[in-house]
Amino acid sequence: MRVAGRKTKWKRCDGQIMSEYAIALVMLSLVAVVLLSLVFFFSLYGGRLVNLISIEYP
Repeated sequence: MRVAGRKTKWKRCDGQIMSEYAIALVMLSLVAVVLLSLVFFFSLYGGRLVNLISIEYP
């Protein structure tokens, strides 16, 4: 015996879960791209930043 309302309820929840996972995946990938770009630029200009901030002792 099948319950008609049960299948549609699970189907609706599965779609919502998949969309939430997709949104979370996009947000995680954007955060990863931003962090990797920061690491790249700070490693590229790291020497300049250290020279600007550091104190030269006589």
